[in-house]
Amino acid sequence: EDQERKRIDLIRLYGRVATPEQLEALLGQLGEGGALERNERVRAIASGNEAMIPVLLDHALDNLEEPAGEDALKALDTIGRRLLVRPKLEQEQTDALVSLGLQAKSRRATVRVVHLLAHYQPEGAERLLSERILLRRRDPIVRREAATALGTFGGETSLRALEEALLDISPDVRIAAIRALMQRKDGKEASSSVINYVGRERWTDGLKPALMFLTSLDDENVDAK
Repeated sequence: EDQERKRIDLIRLYGRVATPEQLEALLGQLGEGGALERNERVRAIASGNEAMIPVLLDHALDNLEEPAGEDALKALDTIGRRLLVRPKLEQEQTDALVSLGLQAKSRRATVRVVHLLAHYQPEGAERLLSERILLRRRDPIVRREAATALGTFGGETSLRALEEALLDISPDVRIAAIRALMQRKDGKEASSSVINYVGRERWTDGLKPALMFLTSLDDENVDAK
């Protein structure tokens, strides 16, 4: 207990050899210790992959805005980034993800949840990210992350929200919105909004991807405008 380095090494070893059921024993320690220890514990728990998602969601909901909840969200984020195929979630897990999005208040927690909604894309995530986070939250960093996340969706709701975000007061949000539109298969449908954006934008970091996006459409009408 008094040798932090050895304790961290032991947590790392445990993450490599423990089963998902055994990894659950670490949940009660989330949020404890220094930054190195917390990060190693998060990585250890995340090594359980999809099997850890249900228990981590419960832990995040019970401890949201607390250090333990922050670490649970970080572990879920780590798992989501590692997955090659989006997992099929049970309704209970879908509800938990949406609840996290509705309940998160701080910037740190909300940004983590936005990442989770992009990784797992539960039912209701597109509307939540579009209408309640991108278009309503006051924090420009949160809005920027929501715009980036919506680049991985493909619905009408998120497309219109990204078009509206091209008018955002924050240049970072506008730039994230144009880059998100570039990623989407239906981005061409927003070409008129992007043309209007180009006419008023003064930030090079936004103009450059916008012009690249418009020229990539290979549309004579767009080229003429």
